[in-house]
Amino acid sequence: MGLYQIQLGSFVPKTVRDNNSVDVQVVCRVTDSKVLLGAETETFTNRVTLKKDGKEVGTAKSPVSIEISEENKDINKKQVKGNGQKIDFEINANQLGQKLPLNDNDKLKLVDELGENLQLDTTSIKVYKNGNEEIKDCETSYQNNILEITVPNDVPIKITYTVIVNAKPNDPVKISNTAYWKGYSKDSGKTVEKSYSYTVGGGIEAFTKVNFKLTKQDQNNLNVVLQGAKFDIEKCVLNKNNEIVSTEKVNKTTGSNGTIGDYLEFDTLYKITETKAPDGYVIDNKPIYILDLKDKEQDTSFVTNIKNSIKDGELIVRYKEKDFGLQITNHKGEITVVKKFINDAAGNSHNPVSGTYTFGLYEDSEGKGDPIQTKTITYKAGETKEKSVKFINLDLNKTYYVFELDDEKNPITDSSKEATVNKLVYTVEYSTNGVTNGGTVTVTNKSHTKLLPSTGSIGTLVFRLSGATLAFAGMISLSQINKKRKRK
Repeated sequence: MGLYQIQLGSFVPKTVRDNNSVDVQVVCRVTDSKVLLGAETETFTNRVTLKKDGKEVGTAKSPVSIEISEENKDINKKQVKGNGQKIDFEINANQLGQKLPLNDNDKLKLVDELGENLQLDTTSIKVYKNGNEEIKDCETSYQNNILEITVPNDVPIKITYTVIVNAKPNDPVKISNTAYWKGYSKDSGKTVEKSYSYTVGGGIEAFTKVNFKLTKQDQNNLNVVLQGAKFDIEKCVLNKNNEIVSTEKVNKTTGSNGTIGDYLEFDTLYKITETKAPDGYVIDNKPIYILDLKDKEQDTSFVTNIKNSIKDGELIVRYKEKDFGLQITNHKGEITVVKKFINDAAGNSHNPVSGTYTFGLYEDSEGKGDPIQTKTITYKAGETKEKSVKFINLDLNKTYYVFELDDEKNPITDSSKEATVNKLVYTVEYSTNGVTNGGTVTVTNKSHTKLLPSTGSIGTLVFRLSGATLAFAGMISLSQINKKRKRK
């Protein structure tokens, strides 16, 4: 809601009645993040006041509700085409080129959540502005089928990528894919949901080998490819007991372009295991099994037996694909912050208190100097689930210190003293002091509310008896004063 004072020209002071009306038209641009990013319905009220000689002589106000329809949402998503087991998707966002509110500290971030039957080709992601002007430096991360992309503001954005469908040919499968702004519900975005099936084209019979390519990427910035990761590639068979047995093994190391190339056989199971992570990164040594079916495409028992035999990793199956791309990510050091609350002295209330809570990561145990990173956790009214956030891209061998920041952006280092956070007074406790890669710090805000003992025994009895004694003494004093007045 805006409040404006408007000077209405140079009128000559007279005592003549003015029967003319004054029409004022105010055009406002909506900046509310819940409307622009969350597609929520909000009511705004413009209030106009007419003044004469500094005195208010009239007021008008006009409420208006802003509701974003499905077709007018700021995010649109569509399937561009399907090519066998691969599907191309396109996301269009901020098509008016507005200056949108930031939603991830000082960044504008879009989230794309893939369904369980889809696997993202992380080397296929492209971001464009103003139509077809490609942007090369957008931060992209991918974990647990969730893609996050930091996009520029003020310009229309287009994002394209390719997914692989985890299904065999001519077998309809449900696919779903939702894009939305980070920090808001999936309902505020756009979902593509449909049944998909495909056929395998001819021509594959001419190929006798699979062109295999492994790409190693930074999990938190997919634009960064990683050199120096070592892998074992094992050719495997099932023995008579349906146990997976390695028959051949080669060792490969990713080069400067972050890739490994090899020619593999169709209808053959391979086991891919990382044996050494790139310098500064955490190893991911969980095996991945791959299989490209050609002649055994229709042999369902072959695939079923393999699936049942795998106990230590996942199986990725392609059907008559002459080019088999596999992307594997690593991350640097990470520290998790979990936010908790104790809202009463008895410790019975733990519901989150709405607001934004900021945490700083320090190398100094007393929080001196500027934080290396800051992260936030935001709770909306009514939310009850515990939330967490991660500090990323950390040194694997360093010890770090996490402190919540008060309203003055200072680290709260003394848990025995009260601090103001979101205009409320708390003491802040930390589950640990000093944490390394993979560690978790639980930050608990304890309300300063005082509570009398509630033991149900002598603890409260003392207070009740003291109160009754004071009341009785007061009654006696009043009675004595009344008697003296009557004697007079």
